[in-house]
Amino acid sequence: MRQTAAGSEQLKITALFRGYSRETNNLRRAEWLVLSNKIVTPVTLLMSCNRELASAKLSSEASRVAFTGETKISATQWELSMSAPVWGPTAPLSAVAEYSGEEEIYCTFTSR
Repeated sequence: MRQTAAGSEQLKITALFRGYSRETNNLRRAEWLVLSNKIVTPVTLLMSCNRELASAKLSSEASRVAFTGETKISATQWELSMSAPVWGPTAPLSAVAEYSGEEEIYCTFTSR
C-alpha cells in the first residue's frame, strides 16, 4: 500500500541535476537529487530520458540502507522503486543513469 502525507496538496517532484562522471566501464554517468514535497512510501518512479540507458539506480540521501529495485521498461525508460526508507522533504533521493556517448542527457521523473 502506498502512503503519502495527509492533506490535499498534490505530490510535486523536483529533480536537480548534479552533474556527469565517467565510469570505468566507459559509460557516462549522470546524477540527480530528486526532491518531494510530501512523505511517500513505498516509492515508485518512472525515469524517462532522451538517451538509451545502460542502467538506472535510485538511493536514499537520508540513509545508507535502502531497499531498492530497478526495472527496464524500454531503452529510454526505467521504473525505479524503493520500499524503505521513506522519501520526503527532509529525505531526498539520488537517481543515477548510465549511458554510452558524450551527448547531454535529459530525464524526467514521474510517480507511478
